[in-house]
Amino acid sequence: MATIFLRDDGDLTLIVGEEKQRYVVCRRTISGVCKSWHTMFTKFSEASAAEVELPDDNPKAILTILQIAHLRFDQLPAGELSLDVLNQLAIVCDKYDAVATVRPFLTTWLQPSSTMYLSPGNERMIWVAWVFGYQKMFSDIALKLQSTIYTTEDGKCMSVEGTVLDEHMPPKLIERMLEIRQTGIDDLLAVCYAYIDQVEKEETCRERHSKMKEQCHLLTLGSIVHAFRALEIWKPRRTGADIHQSVSSFYKAVKHVKTSTIQETITQASYGHYSPRSQAGHGECNLTSKMVVDLLKVYNAVPTPVENFQLERIQQQAKKGVPLSSKKD
Repeated sequence: MATIFLRDDGDLTLIVGEEKQRYVVCRRTISGVCKSWHTMFTKFSEASAAEVELPDDNPKAILTILQIAHLRFDQLPAGELSLDVLNQLAIVCDKYDAVATVRPFLTTWLQPSSTMYLSPGNERMIWVAWVFGYQKMFSDIALKLQSTIYTTEDGKCMSVEGTVLDEHMPPKLIERMLEIRQTGIDDLLAVCYAYIDQVEKEETCRERHSKMKEQCHLLTLGSIVHAFRALEIWKPRRTGADIHQSVSSFYKAVKHVKTSTIQETITQASYGHYSPRSQAGHGECNLTSKMVVDLLKVYNAVPTPVENFQLERIQQQAKKGVPLSSKKD
């Protein structure tokens, strides 16, 4: 692999990644990139070494930082970068606190306002938003993840694409999302069980003139039992810890529960005589329409997993690399 010269008369060679990509650089120049590099290349053993290895870092991400530091702007990537490249760049910038060096160039490489980052498979973009201080992007992705994450039997947090969300995630976010997921499903189950209890304990037919009240009630009860048994939430009663689906997936499953209603022609008194009234069914006896309304209220009330300390940190990151005059405005 050919050596890349960032400075022709460079006095330090960086050997980066498993590929051992070699970059010839100016030690004094890269010492100004971030405090950690200043300490590394001026005070520790690396201060006098002709070669320094960075085996755990991504070569392309390190190269981008080196190009900026050496004013090789014409060699920087043009246009939007892929999610993989942005993610690797964010990892390196977070590790060395080089955000201030890179952030001014990000407007060329990503569009924070784009909704494409909400698409399934782009979950890692939340790390980019976290590191570089894009608050709206971070909050939007976190809220999207909250409704779509599910768990495995051993408790791992999974994205809708089947990716384990365990590394390069903001602190406390996974724990908070798992907590909200379980509570959200508990609340949805509470709605379901409230209607089950109602059907089991009281007459559900609302048609005053019906001669088939018992049949109506039994049909409603049977429909509820059949539907919830199919969802495996009838007996024993479940909790959010028992169900591994996402809040969104479980909500869609229970909101589509249907109960059947009987057809009956009812004769009722009208102006002193009886007249038949044809009726399409016991519409008022259909509990699922009411249940769907209650389920929607619960689903819409699922909170964001983003906490104040995370927002404060993102705001601090957003200030890095911004001229002082801009910060005052």
